[in-house]
Parts: sequence; structure tokens; C-alpha cells
Amino acid sequence: MFASTESTGLIRRNSLPGDAGDLTLSTNKLLVQDGGVVSAGSRGRGKGGNLNIDAQENVQLIGGSSGLLTTEPNSIVDAGDVNITTDTLLLTNGARVDASTFGEGEGGNLTIHAKDLQLIGRSQDGQLATTLATSAKPDSTGDAGDVNINSDNLQLKDGATITAASQGMGIAGDININIKDNFNAENGQVITQSQQSSGGNINITTGQNIILGNNSNIKAILSTTEGSGGNITLTANAIVALEDSDILTFAPEGSGGNIAFNTRAFFSQPLYRPTPQTADKETLDALDDNNRVDVNASGSISAGNIIGIPDISFVQDNLIDLPANQIDTNALIANSCSARSSQRKENSFITTGSGGLRNSPVDGFVSRFSTGDVRSAYQQRNWEKGDPIVEPTGAYQLADGRLILGRACDE
Repeated sequence: MFASTESTGLIRRNSLPGDAGDLTLSTNKLLVQDGGVVSAGSRGRGKGGNLNIDAQENVQLIGGSSGLLTTEPNSIVDAGDVNITTDTLLLTNGARVDASTFGEGEGGNLTIHAKDLQLIGRSQDGQLATTLATSAKPDSTGDAGDVNINSDNLQLKDGATITAASQGMGIAGDININIKDNFNAENGQVITQSQQSSGGNINITTGQNIILGNNSNIKAILSTTEGSGGNITLTANAIVALEDSDILTFAPEGSGGNIAFNTRAFFSQPLYRPTPQTADKETLDALDDNNRVDVNASGSISAGNIIGIPDISFVQDNLIDLPANQIDTNALIANSCSARSSQRKENSFITTGSGGLRNSPVDGFVSRFSTGDVRSAYQQRNWEKGDPIVEPTGAYQLADGRLILGRACDE
């Protein structure tokens, strides 16, 4: 199916009981708001269709219950994939893009290509977070799909979430995020979670920096069973974690996942300190609300490895405030003759001849070039024939270590 729209709309292509067909939207702009839904889902036993959106300028989803879906709540088989290509993708106020399965099938994959990707806020009642998601619902036996994001810049704000979760028997999907410039999270979450099987992996790669602020978290969590928690791999020029932002993997009855930092610098405020591994979920939950930055890979069978955190404590512990007056110009000239003189006198520095000036009275001439005509570096009147030439009497060292040529002050 092919459709084109530049306005708010309710668009469905679903099937009962057979497979749903694919739905493709090609447009300049797509706006879905006030509970609007674009769906390629099946309500029965048929497979959900793929939902493909190609918008040259932007895709905007605004408001709780507004969304792009590939299955309906009553379906029991595979979900279709969601593929979005656009210049700007904006989700706000609880809007959702979802490729989920509610039954025995597999969750769909969610793939986004956008220069600018923004997920902002929750619904007006605070119940629904703005979300990109693949999931397998509580009664499902299938695995959740993967989330794949390619963007120049990604911003998560005010409770927005990217998640790949299995609430049933299946494995959580992976989250793969590739950003050309910066990944910014301000009270944003990136989470893979599995209830009864293995946790999904999280891979975030940026060309610039990963910045987590205001209780932003990256988590790969297994809630129960002896499976393994997912791995977290972060690649950036620098990683910054502030204001109780955490990076955690957890498996309460199994093996914790690994956390790998591929970066030259990891800055945190407060300064990151390792915390003991724990197999207790309550203890782990407490790490998310302790007013500090935590990186923790825990499991009851074995803890995961935390790899590659660079030691920059020598930088964070040695920053000092500079004085308001960094250079005291009065102190620099306090020992000069002109500063103490009550009368305005002529001051000058003159080079003469081709031999230059000696480094000291016992050294030879060091000039390798002609200075040309006699020149005065500074004078109040032109030098006239017959006027005395006052030469320096020595080299004097300033407080900052520099040497200057000068003469002794008159008593």
C-alpha cells in the first residue's frame, strides 16, 4: 500500500484474521497528534505488516496515545518492522513508536534514519513516557525486536525512553545507536530488560560525546531467572555523567553483563567511585536514587566486567579558581626607575652598530646581522647629535623569570 499525507490523520492497514499488508507513507511532512495512530497491524492470528515512512522534511508525533504501531493488542503472532527515514523526527508528550508482539510471535525491529532525533517529555497526566520501543508483552513467548538508530544528533529529555524489552518468556532485543555528533540525555533512559530470559545489549557510538544529566540512565537488566544481563558498550570522545546518572547491568540470579568504555575521558559529578557488586535488586534500585554517579555490573553467579574507564582524577581533583586580577601590572613596574620618579624623564632602548649587544659584559658580540640605522625603541623627542647614549648596566630578572636589559636606578 502507498499513501501520502502532510496532515494529521488516522491511518490503518490491518487484517482479521489473516496477515496484515505493508503500509508505506511517502510525504514531505507527517504529523500524528491528539491520539492519532498509523498502524500496519494484525488483530488476529495473522502477522503484522511492515510500516515504512519516508518523509523528506519531518515526522512529528505529539500527545499521549499518538503513535506508529505494527501490531494490535489482540494479535498473537509476529509484529512487523517499523522503518522511518526523515530529516527530523520529533516525539513529544507521551507519543510512541512501537514494534511489539502480544502473543507467541517475535517482536518487530525498529529502524530510524534521521539527521535530528528528539524525544521529549511525558503525557499530560504523566502516565505515558515518550518512547521508541520494541517489546514482547507479558503473555508472549517470542523475543523482542531490535532498536537501530542512525542520526547526527540524538536528544532525550524529561522522561523520554528508548527501550527493547521482553515481559514474557523471550529475550530482550538489542539497542544499537550510532550518532555522528552528540548523544544528549536530560532525564532520559536507554533500557533493555527481560523478565525471564537473557537481557539485550546496548551499543552507543558517537563521533563526539555522550552526555548524561539529571538522572539519565543506561541499563541492561534481567529481572528474574539465571540468564545473563545484557552488555553495554559506549564509544565516544568523552563521556560525561552528572546528577545521579547511572550505567548499570544486572542479573539477580545469573551473570551480570559487561560494561565497556571506549573513550579518552570519563567525567562525572560527583566524582565516580566504584561501588560493591550486589545481587539484591533493592540494593541496585537504591543506586538510582543516591545523588551520585554509579557504574555497576552485578550478578549472583558472577559479576560483569567494567572495562576501560580512564583515570582522570588528576584533572578533576586539581582544578582551582583563578584570581580576578591574574596579572598585577603595578607589581610588574614597581621596581622600575620611571615608576618612582617624580619627574618625567626620557626612557629609551637603543641598538647601535652591526655588532649588537652582549649577553653580559664578559661575552662577545652575538649579532649575526646588521641592525641598520640607529633606532630608538621609545623616546619623547628625537635623538640629536651630541646627546649622550645611555647604555644598560646589566640584565635584571623579573618575578616571572624573564630577563630585561636596564640600568641601575639613580639614588
